[in-house]
Amino acid sequence: MLFSRALIFFLLGLAAIGAGCRSETFPALGGVEHSEAHYAFLFGQPYRTKADLYIFAFTRETEPIFYLGAWIDGVPFGPKYLPRDVSADNVGKVYRVQDSPDDVIIADVVPAGAILTIRAETHEVTWLSGVRGSGGYPMGFICDIVHNGKTNSVLSEFIQSHKQVAGKVPNQDISDAVAEKLFR
Repeated sequence: MLFSRALIFFLLGLAAIGAGCRSETFPALGGVEHSEAHYAFLFGQPYRTKADLYIFAFTRETEPIFYLGAWIDGVPFGPKYLPRDVSADNVGKVYRVQDSPDDVIIADVVPAGAILTIRAETHEVTWLSGVRGSGGYPMGFICDIVHNGKTNSVLSEFIQSHKQVAGKVPNQDISDAVAEKLFR
């Protein structure tokens, strides 16, 4: 269920990149009305990562949705059961949590200095990221991460910063602890 909704919003996000996001009703989605892009001012914004990160997925998904995360200076920017030290030795390993459906598999390691670019936004965010409940618009970013000659599409919700706000306002960004904005 979560995967199918996430896939729908991911594909809609990709479509919004080329067509621009606008209010519209999609009959195929049961007449759900979709709002304007709240974080469009960040679309295309590049960041340089300050720390090594994992690309990981949850094992319960039938097709993987990839996220970025790591422990940085003792603070979890991802599920708390990610390995504390980012190492290529962990790629392919599954980290199980007792009595949890949210086991993760490490897909790759992204070294510090990689380029992360925000491409779109999605309302589909996991409760584990902490984005929901912080006020504002609970959205994650769909990004490209370029590292070691590869480009991966990832969700950044675990490495986002979000301040507590009242009302519906943009309150998400990529955490300064994880990456710095590159201005063009």
